Amino acid sequence: MNIAEWVQSYGYVAVAVGTFLEGESVLLIAGAAAARGHLAMPAVISVAALASFLGDQMYF
Repeated sequence: MNIAEWVQSYGYVAVAVGTFLEGESVLLIAGAAAARGHLAMPAVISVAALASFLGDQMYF
């Protein structure tokens, strides 16, 4: 399995976990993957918004 297949298979889960735990740098990488066509931008925005909101609610 190469990187592109991995991103297409597990990209949204990685975005959710990454934005829940860390945030901005994971979202920049997800945006680059969406720009290259590996992920859908509306889905990246939705997953990142929800996961970062839940992460902030848990931490603060």
